[in-house]
Amino acid sequence: MNDLGELRRENRALRDRPGAFTLGELRVRYDQRRVTVAGREVELTATVYDLLRVLSQNAGRALTHDRLLRGVWGKRGDDADSPAYIRTERNVGYRMPEPESGGGP
Repeated sequence: MNDLGELRRENRALRDRPGAFTLGELRVRYDQRRVTVAGREVELTATVYDLLRVLSQNAGRALTHDRLLRGVWGKRGDDADSPAYIRTERNVGYRMPEPESGGGP
């Protein structure tokens, strides 16, 4: 069994189950795709919500960059060891490389 297939099944099972994750004043409602802090709803992009979902469903575990890519973006054809699309900038964040010039605008 490949790791990607196993991770997809695990994430699907966790994502589809009703329930919530609570940490202090943070609450993630998986069944509603809703996040609140101190009872106030927080509006998140779909990607940020998915990142929070994967991290909360794996609370207490350190996740590798590759695991986050697969859990949030489904890896989308990028190889974490030699990324073509999303690159890590240590102590800064992530970046996408500039497109190569195709000889015109």
